[in-house]
Amino acid sequence: MARMFSLILVCLAMAACTRADDPARVALRDRLRQGAPLSDDDLGRLRAEVSRSMADMTFLVKEGAATRPLSEEERTVVFGMLTEPAGIFDE
Repeated sequence: MARMFSLILVCLAMAACTRADDPARVALRDRLRQGAPLSDDDLGRLRAEVSRSMADMTFLVKEGAATRPLSEEERTVVFGMLTEPAGIFDE
């Protein structure tokens, strides 16, 4: 019983430690849930948020049994459609 109580306490502590969402990010997420087409400003905010979210991330590629990080050039090719104005459309 004490073990289960400890587990519940740890889970609650972890949930309380999550960072609060940025208000601009919440507004963008709400906007993306709407059915109306995105404006050029909305698409710009989306690209900026994607770029900001991915800035400090390391992406790995699996080659056989080994993994390695994407080079900057590979990262640009793979994720360019999410960050470049010509690569994203409201379809």
